[in-house]
Amino acid sequence: MESLIDTNILIRLFVEDDKMKVDEIKALLNSDDKFLIPDIIIAEIIWVLSSFYKQDKTSVIEKISSLVCFKSIISNKDLILNAINKWQYNNISFIDAYLLATTEELNIKTFYTYDKKLSKLSKVKATEP
Repeated sequence: MESLIDTNILIRLFVEDDKMKVDEIKALLNSDDKFLIPDIIIAEIIWVLSSFYKQDKTSVIEKISSLVCFKSIISNKDLILNAINKWQYNNISFIDAYLLATTEELNIKTFYTYDKKLSKLSKVKATEP
């Protein structure tokens, strides 16, 4: 069976602010079910952990990497891990890193952007309109 997990469930797991909820979430994730986590949920988790909870980039990267590699999780694993790698080693937002990873995964020929930093990091032709 596949289920969808919302951001608020995973945030509880990552901030561990309610032991009972954390235990319930861990039991759920260790069940025989499979859980879909869309890319938008990953982006939201990163934003919430980084901005609201003020967690450092390294901590957030560890959490997201563990999440997408967990056996019961269905996600865009390769794309997310590629984006996380770009985010980790460049001074860019996760969203910008995700866009760069997407251009690679989908073999995009041209990447239109006004962002000069992204133009330099892109492996495809990055240009202004």
